[in-house]
Amino acid sequence: MNLSANLNRARSTPSTITSFDEYIERGDYVGALATIDHGQTTDLNPMDKLLWTGYCCSRLGGSANYNRAKDAYLELLSDDKFKDEDVPKITRLFLSVVYLHLRQYTDAEETALSVAEDSELKSRILLRVAQKTNDETKLAKYRTQLMSADDSKEDKLAAAAVDFSSRHRYQEAVDVYKTILA
Repeated sequence: MNLSANLNRARSTPSTITSFDEYIERGDYVGALATIDHGQTTDLNPMDKLLWTGYCCSRLGGSANYNRAKDAYLELLSDDKFKDEDVPKITRLFLSVVYLHLRQYTDAEETALSVAEDSELKSRILLRVAQKTNDETKLAKYRTQLMSADDSKEDKLAAAAVDFSSRHRYQEAVDVYKTILA
C-alpha cells in the first residue's frame, strides 16, 4: 500500500480513543497531554492536571518533557498554591526522579532526603544518585538497604543493575537476575 493510501485511510478512520482515561490506558501520553492542554479533561481538578502532566511528561522522556514535568511538580509543591489541598507526599519523590533524569544529582538527592518517610523508591533514587556521583560510601549504604529489604524484586534488581553497570560485578548481578527469574 502506498503512502497516500495510508494517509487517506487514516483520515477516514474515526479515532476510537475519546477520553483521557483511554489515552492513559493505552500508554498514549502525547494524546493524554493533548487532552489536558486543550481543556478536554473537565473531570480533573487543577492538582490532578498537574500530577498527570508530570506523569505523562516523565513517561515521554527527553529534556523538554522532563523540564515540563519538573515545572508541574514544583508548582504542586509551591507554598502559595494548593494550601488547603493535600498534595500527595510521593510528589517529592516524583520530582526527585525527574531531577535524576535531568542529571541534577544534588537536587535529586536533596529532594529525596526531604521526604521524611523511608520507602523503597526513596532508597532506589538515593542509590542511583550515589552511583552517578561516584560516592562509594553512600552507594554501599543504599545497596545494603535495598538488598536487605523485604525480598522486593524491584530493590534487588536496582542493586544488581548498579553492580552490573558501575561496579563491574557481573556475576553477582547475573546471580540476582537468575534467582528472580527462577
